[in-house]
Order: sequence, then C-alpha cells, then structure tokens
Amino acid sequence: LGAPPPPSAPPPQAESAHALPAHGQHPPALASPPPPLEPAPEAGSYFTPLAQLTSRFFVRPLPRLNVDRASIAVGGFSNSGDFAIQFQTVFSATVRGVCADDGQPFGCATTRFPRDALIPQTRASSVPHCNGCPPDLTLPYDHCKSHSHFVDPALLAAHAKELPACPAPSYEAAGGACIDDVSFLNASRSYLTRSECRTYTGPAVENTR
Repeated sequence: LGAPPPPSAPPPQAESAHALPAHGQHPPALASPPPPLEPAPEAGSYFTPLAQLTSRFFVRPLPRLNVDRASIAVGGFSNSGDFAIQFQTVFSATVRGVCADDGQPFGCATTRFPRDALIPQTRASSVPHCNGCPPDLTLPYDHCKSHSHFVDPALLAAHAKELPACPAPSYEAAGGACIDDVSFLNASRSYLTRSECRTYTGPAVENTR
C-alpha cells in the first residue's frame, strides 16, 4: 500500500491586533490610533455634555415685557407673604403695592421686643439672627405671629427709618447695604388678609399695616 503522505502544514492565520507578543518582542502597532478621550469636566462644574446640549437647543433669552413701571406690585401667602412685605419695603421706589396673606411686618421676625421670651441659640434654632438679643440667645420662631401683642409697630418703623437710604439711581450704588427711602411707602397701596387663624393670633395682620 505504500507509506502515507506527510501531513500538510496548517494554513497561515491572519495576525490579530490583540495577539499577545512573544517574549522579548514589542507589540505590533495598531493600524490607526484610538480616538482621543473627551476631557473630563472641570472640578466644580455642573455642566455635562447633555446639559450643554439641552441648553443649546432649549434655553432661550427672557423676553422684554411691556411693563408699566408705575404699576408694579408683589404678593404672597404665609412665608412668601413675609417676603412680599420685605421686598416692598426695600424697593419701595419701584414697588407700588403689595398683596400679602398672613404676612409679617418688615424686620419683625428678627427684632426683639421687651416682652419677648428668649431661647438658646443653637444649630437647630430657627432664628439665626436677632436684633437686640444677648449673645448665645435668640427669639422663638414666628414670635410676631404667635405673640403679636408683644410687637411694637412704632419700633419697627423707627428701625426701618434708621437704615441707610439708597442713592439714585439704585441700591447697587451702595453695594446693596441700603433700602429705598421709606417715604415712598406713603404712595403705595397694601391689601392684607389673614387665613391661618391658629398661627396668626391677635393683631398680627394689623401690626403689618
């Protein structure tokens, strides 16, 4: 029958870019370098590529409105009513009216009156700043609402008049450490209501007026 034919050599295999090099050899160079990685956002940056894409297509500049500057008013309920009163007083040259439901008088929340009780000032205190309190003591939260008969509106009015008035044209000229002249309030109109009868006791709303 004769001797069998010699075994044929295996077909050559294509070199893989991921094949491990033999000992002592350098790995083969890739046909093309990998694409560069995107740079990481800077520390403290809140913008991600998605946010940048969203802002590019969905953020639009605010429109210029035809506002009657002589008829600007603010309003709010409860804590936003407090804010409306503060805002009207600080910017009384611009704001001509306020509508506040359960709002406190200007500066009342942080002002100590002679009959007010005091509590220790801690991290849990809800009144971190108090005008007229001894060190390490502060006022109870909402003392102008729950103990409205302690409030002296004349004292609050005097404190507001003592604050530096902003020079023309705006409070920015004084770095924000001023309010508009309180005499502008004489021409403003106020609408005050009360709905939280359990919180706003006694003359709480009348004190704001």
